[in-house]
Amino acid sequence: MHKLRTLTLPPHRGRDFFATVFVEPDPENFDSFDPSEDASQWGISVHFQPDDPYASHIEIVRIDTEHGEPHFDRLYEPSQPKD
Repeated sequence: MHKLRTLTLPPHRGRDFFATVFVEPDPENFDSFDPSEDASQWGISVHFQPDDPYASHIEIVRIDTEHGEPHFDRLYEPSQPKD
């Protein structure tokens, strides 16, 4: 999926968090793209940047339609089933 927009969330316990919205197909014009009308798949993830500035962000939760229907992934708890 393609990144549509990243939003800064309020800090929590001294760490900055972000929400990133993903869509499929890749939007050609971000300003007029309406996910409810133009996206065949979508997702949103909440993530943070670890203390190592060269490390990739760490996702903690994600809601997406990657497998045909909306579901919630608790990435902070790998043993949890998808909802």
